[in-house]
Amino acid sequence: MTHHQTWYGGNSIYTNAATIRAVNAFTTIAWTTTIGGGLANSWFPPFAAGAVVSGGYMGLLGHRMDVNNNGNGVEVRMTYALVYNVVSR
Repeated sequence: MTHHQTWYGGNSIYTNAATIRAVNAFTTIAWTTTIGGGLANSWFPPFAAGAVVSGGYMGLLGHRMDVNNNGNGVEVRMTYALVYNVVSR
């Protein structure tokens, strides 16, 4: 993976193998935070809401990377506001 910093955010270029590893990591993060948020709901609801939102965000990013990976990897363009676009290479 290579990363290029810009004034509005950054561009990360993933190879096919790096994309597969990142998708697996994002999926694990998504499930872990969602389950943790569900369990924490009875103790501290604000934490639960944050965990579920961040888990959903990671799951969606991983899914977009998986869908756009055609065996050549992907490029993730992300702004500082965490708005992203995933394109295949």
